[in-house]
Amino acid sequence: HLPVLATLAPGDRVEAACGVLREQDVVVTCESDVNGGFVLVERTCPFRDAASRHTSVCGMHEALIGRLAGMKATLISTLANGADRCVYHLVPASAGSERSA
Repeated sequence: HLPVLATLAPGDRVEAACGVLREQDVVVTCESDVNGGFVLVERTCPFRDAASRHTSVCGMHEALIGRLAGMKATLISTLANGADRCVYHLVPASAGSERSA
């Protein structure tokens, strides 16, 4: 997916990243925020059992979302820690900070 995603404008890339997650049966939405970033909300987690035992799984998923979206992803809340959803804040990566696919 990365070569195709890399050709998209930021908003389209975030929506396409959500599409990749939906292919894995993740219930996810994303919206733009007032500062030029995005908020991605997962209502289901493909790693819920593993993440409840090893929260480092959440960090790996955070990195995956950032890579798919081509942005810096920050995990705000997580199902593994008792929240009702996982929330990620996505902001544009600084020039040159995204590794090549």
